[in-house]
Amino acid sequence: MIDNLVSVIMCLYNTREEYLREAIESILNQTYANFEFIIIDDGSTNNSVSVVQSYHDKRILLIRKEHSGIPESLNIGLDLAQGEFIARMDSDDVCLPDRFETQVGYLKEHTDCIVCGSYAEFIGDKYSKNKSGKYNSGIPDMEEYRIRLLFSNFPTILHSSAMYNHRIFAAEGLRYDEKYLYAQDYKMWVDCSKVAVCAVCPSYLMKIRLHSSSVTRKQRSVCERYREMVINEQLKSLNLVLPQNWKEVHWGALNHHKTSETEEWLNKIITQNKKYRVYNPELFERLLFSDKYDNNRVNMGGNM
Repeated sequence: MIDNLVSVIMCLYNTREEYLREAIESILNQTYANFEFIIIDDGSTNNSVSVVQSYHDKRILLIRKEHSGIPESLNIGLDLAQGEFIARMDSDDVCLPDRFETQVGYLKEHTDCIVCGSYAEFIGDKYSKNKSGKYNSGIPDMEEYRIRLLFSNFPTILHSSAMYNHRIFAAEGLRYDEKYLYAQDYKMWVDCSKVAVCAVCPSYLMKIRLHSSSVTRKQRSVCERYREMVINEQLKSLNLVLPQNWKEVHWGALNHHKTSETEEWLNKIITQNKKYRVYNPELFERLLFSDKYDNNRVNMGGNM
């Protein structure tokens, strides 16, 4: 019996050669060998293309385009993908050898799941002082996850660890929204959570690289602006818009920084949800005001 085909989508733009080689080789050395490896070069001006071309593996398909950003590149990959499952990969991260085997097994067992991520080890680099660490947060039940997404992209599916069920993904017509340039993953999890189950495999399958040139560190304020857009998009269903001081009032409400202003804002959200019933009203109110919800939160409103 032939294993289900996995389509791997990796976008790159001026990735450091040593990182790119490690990323590519971690894909080529997977225990699960039935995959196509779609690499979209987003107009690199360094030697990234030459690095890719140095690998003579028939599973690699290199697409070159003018620089326009990750969301457009990802959608090109989606259009080309032929696999039953679609695996995301960043060009500076590392897959453990059993990543595809583990995630394909998970998705075949959980047929109602549209996307699953994994636990990951964060690794620094020799060019910066970024420290290593681990990410092992799972996704709560889907109703709670949808509520949490209204406030922040945490807990999250680490984008580079994501694998999609292509059948459900295509049936729902999902694509990366190119308006959300630095929050395309956050917007995708919101969209996925509306149609099917999202999950995290409880296994360490990735090494995610933290370094000084990563987008979220170099353009933190820009990323925040795009995350604000994702939150406002969700608030439309409640006929609300974030207040101007939203980082203090909205994020702060879920970070032990509750003031009279944040309490007022949360009560306004709860009132609107009772009216429109976008989320389960009882669970919504219980989560927002329970000590348990506060104490179980790690870095809500942070950089995920």
